[in-house]
Amino acid sequence: MLEEDFLSLELSHLRFDLRSSRARLDALLSEEYFEFGRSGRAYSKVEIVAQVLADPVLPGGDCSASDLVEFRAMLVAPEVVLVTYWLRGALRSSLWRREARTWRILFHQGTPAAGPPVRAE
Repeated sequence: MLEEDFLSLELSHLRFDLRSSRARLDALLSEEYFEFGRSGRAYSKVEIVAQVLADPVLPGGDCSASDLVEFRAMLVAPEVVLVTYWLRGALRSSLWRREARTWRILFHQGTPAAGPPVRAE
């Protein structure tokens, strides 16, 4: 159940309809949001909202569940969930926190990677 719920949440911020709406972006991203982009640059909420609104189309278009390879969601503290996956050339992680009865993204990171992670056996 946890993975299904957070797969849906994670996909929501990868869709054009959300990425093109300041109000929806603002509601989804925590006031404390920050991001380490795949470029290695750090972004504040204000910077990432401006950047996404300026170019809301993801390279490759909107994503579906099958695009998020090796998707995992793990409860790391009460009302805090870590989501990890590989998407279009990057390993990605998002930290979601429940704030006033809604889930918001606190942190996101994209790390360049040629393919999905190789799991040790």
